[in-house]
Amino acid sequence: MANSQTEIFRRRVADCLGTPPPTAPVSATVSEAVDCLRETRASGLVLTDADNRPVGLLTEADITRRVAYSVPPETPVSEVMTSPLVTIAAGEHLYRAIARMRRNTLRHLPVVAVDGALAGMLHLDDALAFASDELVTRIDRLAGDGGEAAYRGVKRAQVELAGGLLADNVPATEILSLITYVNNDIYRRVARDVLTEMDGAPPASFALIVMGSGGRGENFLYPDQDNGLIIGDYPDADHGRIDGWFTDFADRLTLRMDAVGFPLCTGYVMATNPLWRKTQAQWRHQLDIWIARRSMAAVLLADIFFDFIPVAGDDALAVPVRDHVTRTMADAPLFLNGMARSHENMRSALGLFGRIRTDNGEIDLKRRAIQPAVAAVRLLALTAGISVTGTLDRVTALGDAGMFDADDTDEIGTAFRDVCDILLRAQISAFDAGRDVNNRVALASLTPSRKQALRSALRIIEKLAARARSEFTGTTL
Repeated sequence: MANSQTEIFRRRVADCLGTPPPTAPVSATVSEAVDCLRETRASGLVLTDADNRPVGLLTEADITRRVAYSVPPETPVSEVMTSPLVTIAAGEHLYRAIARMRRNTLRHLPVVAVDGALAGMLHLDDALAFASDELVTRIDRLAGDGGEAAYRGVKRAQVELAGGLLADNVPATEILSLITYVNNDIYRRVARDVLTEMDGAPPASFALIVMGSGGRGENFLYPDQDNGLIIGDYPDADHGRIDGWFTDFADRLTLRMDAVGFPLCTGYVMATNPLWRKTQAQWRHQLDIWIARRSMAAVLLADIFFDFIPVAGDDALAVPVRDHVTRTMADAPLFLNGMARSHENMRSALGLFGRIRTDNGEIDLKRRAIQPAVAAVRLLALTAGISVTGTLDRVTALGDAGMFDADDTDEIGTAFRDVCDILLRAQISAFDAGRDVNNRVALASLTPSRKQALRSALRIIEKLAARARSEFTGTTL
């Protein structure tokens, strides 16, 4: 269940639409527009073009300032309406709509559908019902628009928001999910900016996807880039032209993301690499090739890909690819065996007699706790035909499928939440102290209770990883 303090960041404008506003054609006269307002008893009237796209707004304030005793009734309403009109897409995040309305001192904001047609009206009072005063201040900082500097400011604001939510006892996994939502929103906005700069429309439909922690909703602070493209199928003869366009798009996107605080992936898992830039049909074929080869390289590449989600473009393009992954992997025991063997070196930091193993007093919690848990849960979810990508969502789904009993579900979820809490607190502490933000935690920095929680979590993760190895390889070592 989402925490009330983070729920607003998940909501879309479409989730909060008020009663559809009255409309009139932009060709109407002032007299006709005023009559419409009187009949509907509304405080504002949206003026639309022939395609029902909003082009202006006439409010009671407009009538008082510009119409009454000033213009004759037959005056075209286009001469007195508020225009150009500020609008927002129905699929936009609600927190960004709140910030836009506050910046522009708007009480009402027309909402448009994908085709630009009027979809409804967002009222600020309704939107603010989901947010406390403190959250509204945070929203203002998280919704920065206007280029690279604003996006970098969003990244800084995330750290402060995460610290504040932790202090309010919001679970770390909820905060990671929020950070991921905002990060993926930045992806979408940067993609939109890049598309605006490029000449002409995309030569084919596409979905920008993120993988790794971004696909699972588990971003910690300052993640690097793991992204790719699913492109709508096109004739082979057009490959040079179409792929050339998307190569340019990918180059611009990844460089812009790097500039705003998402470092380039050192493993080259980015849409600039043709391996991660394919059509729908090519992605399905690529998965089939990986399964057939079962080489260590194929297993590692597939393991990266399995957590993808779409964040920009046409999300529908990702659905057949996800369905192919879910259906195919549930019937690929030899490949899953190879995946399990590739995880054998992912050992937790738990040593003999329950001691926590460190390297110069520190533990890389991502490598020695989170990755083993993520890998084991992913493996079990794939064999069960589970399509969700988040680790805790997979744990819940495995419980629902009868692969985990209630105690397993509870203790694995608790272990994962505890290690995420410890790492996120360490990252925020490092940021506040001006130190490098990474995945390492000094054991001496933990309180006795957190050290005990870590020891317990590592024990559960080690048992989970051993179970996955045993089920697929027959070994526990």
